[in-house]
Amino acid sequence: PAGAQALGTVLTFSLTGLPAGVPINRVEWDFGNGATRTSQGTSTTYEFPARGTWTVRATLVPEYGPSRSVTVVVSVT
Repeated sequence: PAGAQALGTVLTFSLTGLPAGVPINRVEWDFGNGATRTSQGTSTTYEFPARGTWTVRATLVPEYGPSRSVTVVVSVT
């Protein structure tokens, strides 16, 4: 999600541009506020419980090969 997000908004996070042909085992999400989640797919939703600026990290764990992480900064107002 880009830009400031209103408190109480359910945000959708998705990984795109993944390498073709790499089977995904799981994605580990860290929302930067102590909350974490593991998904079998490449997207998830989350509602931040407080205002602030949070760095969200998604770590793609493939069936084989190294894990890859990306981050995005979310501002909740």
